[in-house]
Amino acid sequence: MRLVSCRGVLITCSPLLLLALPAAYVAMGAQQLACAFIALSVHECAHAAAARRAGCRVESMEIQPFGFVARIDCRYASPHDSAAIFAAGPVASLCLAAAAALITSYVPLPRATAALLSRFSSQNLVIAFVNLMPALPLDGGRIVRALLGFESAYTKKNKERLASRVLAAMGLTVGALLVAAFAVLAHSGSLNPTLPIMGVFLMIAAVKELSSRDIPAVRHRHFGEKSMLNVKQIAIGRQATVASALRSLPAGAYAVVSVVDSSMRCMGTLDEGELMLAAQSLGASATLGMAVAYCGKRVL
Repeated sequence: MRLVSCRGVLITCSPLLLLALPAAYVAMGAQQLACAFIALSVHECAHAAAARRAGCRVESMEIQPFGFVARIDCRYASPHDSAAIFAAGPVASLCLAAAAALITSYVPLPRATAALLSRFSSQNLVIAFVNLMPALPLDGGRIVRALLGFESAYTKKNKERLASRVLAAMGLTVGALLVAAFAVLAHSGSLNPTLPIMGVFLMIAAVKELSSRDIPAVRHRHFGEKSMLNVKQIAIGRQATVASALRSLPAGAYAVVSVVDSSMRCMGTLDEGELMLAAQSLGASATLGMAVAYCGKRVL
């Protein structure tokens, strides 16, 4: 359900929210539900902020039963930038947990407020540590895949597929363990409705990862016998990375990039195929100046 667009980011609302919110309200209460929503929203906004800082596009933010879910296009980010994006959420959750714990410990507060902050701190700790598990689609699994280089669009597909499926299977296992933990605790008289909800959502997302055949890749062109695209030429500085150039390619046109130096002189030109070749051979973090030299397209 589309709500509004903010600074180019589409804000949507999941239909599941209408179903899950009343049940969560009854099970958790208004205060605890609000704390969970704030904790998860800050977690996802940290991902989005880190992505913007790394030059990646935040496609949308969806409001789900327990916060926002950011959809980020980081196909052309370097492995370290990708890892930093996925680590930003757990780091933000740990910071919130630490801040709430410090306030509770050193600031005199009414008992009810202190108890609420204590629960808020605990929620953030759970969110951080669960997300740091090395399993897809959790942040920990994405960090592992990024550091191994599998977030790149240019690594070997069979290795990426194998790593993704192993990490997604681990995510399915973690989700099942969360549901099992809820059952064990419920049998002993302790109800924690957060566990089964997180477990079910995690299992659903893991199944999607397992069934997905899509491998992040560069722009593909599918030409029929009579297909045509307009050619658009753009100029980008030599110090820009191949990744940033690929992200800047216009939609609906075949791009040719003129690589210019600080004096606005054209060093050479690169078409889309040469940009992708440079990214595959030199890495997406290579500069356009390096790509021009590698492809032998330097202007004499």
